[in-house]
Amino acid sequence: MTFIKLHINEANLTMKEVYGNYSDWKLFCILRRYLEPRKRHLSLKEATILIFKIIMPTKLGKFIEYPAKAFGRVMLDVARQIPYSHTSQGRLVQLLEQFHRFIELNLTNDQETEVLNLVMGGLIQAAREMYNGYLDPSPLERASYLNLSSFLARLASTGILGSSWAVATMRDALERDISKDTESYNCHMAAAALWIQHYGLCLFYAMAHHSQKTGRRIQQKCRVGPLYSGSAFGVGRWNFWRNTFDLAVKTCDLDNDCRDLVLSALCLMNEITEIGVVEAR
Repeated sequence: MTFIKLHINEANLTMKEVYGNYSDWKLFCILRRYLEPRKRHLSLKEATILIFKIIMPTKLGKFIEYPAKAFGRVMLDVARQIPYSHTSQGRLVQLLEQFHRFIELNLTNDQETEVLNLVMGGLIQAAREMYNGYLDPSPLERASYLNLSSFLARLASTGILGSSWAVATMRDALERDISKDTESYNCHMAAAALWIQHYGLCLFYAMAHHSQKTGRRIQQKCRVGPLYSGSAFGVGRWNFWRNTFDLAVKTCDLDNDCRDLVLSALCLMNEITEIGVVEAR
């Protein structure tokens, strides 16, 4: 297993400022002990309890807004440092899934639920802002973009994010004209392949069994790109993505890592499509 060493900007003067029980530094230290391979690392339960304690208000009704905004930023800064194939990515997703379950299963009191909703909402907003900033990642940003893409796809598989995140990634990678045989093309193809790897089955069913009463907001999020002229929803768009992956493998000079990811995604898409056809009979 690849060794990871997480870091955070300690020069930031607000890093160690304490708000109630929370500080960015406290959260980072918990995450580091949970995610970095070491002799004494935190279990999922231990990390969940420690984070729960620092984000909750010290007094009833005295919630401080800052943790809701900072929590997501720290989580995402850590997530994009973890290689997309590293087991610690899955562990970080499991941690966030715990807080999501607390809300879904109504396992907390009213104030705790409100705090968790604010914190998870802040995470989603921070993810949206960060991910949108990677439309055309620079060479120095490409590794972190792929790590973040994998992390968000894993999050979507838990239900924390919706299918429109996957559709947007497919549109940016497969439905617009990007110069072939370039690092940028390889990067976008790899990101799309990672979404298929972690969210492919969910994405297929979202496209194949979409509601006819889709609202304008979802229609806008799932709009098509310039290279695709079909319906925004339906198996036709899925097949367009599949064919684009297939064409890239056959005609483009993909780098080794990208080729492996795209081939894996293409194989999975073929299997998913076959399952969908059988179920439709």
